Amino acid sequence: MQKILKQLVWMTALICWFAGCSVAEDGEINTRAESGIDEDGSSDFKVAGVTGIIGVSVGVLGTAFGDGNSNGKQSLIEFETISKGNESAISSLRNEVIDSEEAWAALWKEHLPGSLEIPAIDFTNKEVIGVFSGTRSSGGYTLEIDQVTGNGDKITISYIETTPGANCFTTLSLTSPFHLIQIEKTGKKFQFSMKSQVNSCQE
Repeated sequence: MQKILKQLVWMTALICWFAGCSVAEDGEINTRAESGIDEDGSSDFKVAGVTGIIGVSVGVLGTAFGDGNSNGKQSLIEFETISKGNESAISSLRNEVIDSEEAWAALWKEHLPGSLEIPAIDFTNKEVIGVFSGTRSSGGYTLEIDQVTGNGDKITISYIETTPGANCFTTLSLTSPFHLIQIEKTGKKFQFSMKSQVNSCQE
């Protein structure tokens, strides 16, 4: 909306400059250009020019409003969990989008080096999304993808990292939370949005 308002102000100022007008305190636009044709034909040129600018302004603003409407509509995308837990071998914070068997096999081997069985994914129709929090100093940490949304040419992966509060009893062992999901293949760009929350461990 701010972008649209800026376009409106810019276009109005340009029209006023071209036509020779001023804006009163009450917002009314007063034109100083008189009707008729000057000896050099400048009035006709101004009228034609202003008409052209208004036409362009309407087109630009129509496009802006159209884009705003389409970009404002988010659609929920269904997903299926492949695996979720606290014991990934991936030790750093990472987000992954996998769209091939080769890349999936490499990620799974890094994620669970001792696993001999890789979950089967049909990459002709699906793609895999993975979020990894990296190594944490104790138990009580979780990571979960809670929503996948589509908006225009982008897919947003929203996930929540939960950390233990001061009242929580946790194990002293290292953990590494992760969540792997699959969605229908879209061919769109991905972006990730993480939200952090604290588990107070109070009933």
